[in-house]
Amino acid sequence: MENIVKYSHLVDECKKLVSDYDSPSGMLETKLKKPSNFGEMSMKKHQTTGWCERSIAMGRCVDIIDTSAENVIAYLYDFCSSQRMRINTEEGNIARLNLTDDGRQQLVATVKKVQWPLHNREFVCNVIWWNGGGGAYYLAIISVNNDIDYGASLNTLLEVLLKVW
Repeated sequence: MENIVKYSHLVDECKKLVSDYDSPSGMLETKLKKPSNFGEMSMKKHQTTGWCERSIAMGRCVDIIDTSAENVIAYLYDFCSSQRMRINTEEGNIARLNLTDDGRQQLVATVKKVQWPLHNREFVCNVIWWNGGGGAYYLAIISVNNDIDYGASLNTLLEVLLKVW
């Protein structure tokens, strides 16, 4: 019960995001390739009015998963599992690190490789999960502005990963 109180602001934020996504707010919705016969993926973003105006997008994926809620949360929380590390390496991404983990909350970082003319993108997030009671589990992934020490420059790190692979 303490987790519900401790993370109530995150639950409220999640509910607000769902409400914003469902509202007829004038955001353009793009349907994406279906992940399965039953699944549905879409993305909404505000229309930009200027050439270099920044745009934030929200996405939604709905599907039927033949496993328990506990297994889904465990998979999503296990940021550096063997399977997810393999996929990350196959995609040619530069780094994927789990920096802290107390079993309920972890700080993770990844650097995704993107094509020219864009620069590689770094994502640093707090991942928090909790049992909401009544069979409900919550997972929050929150961007943070932490500086991450990868132990070398990203160019050197890329060369080392390519040699290892």
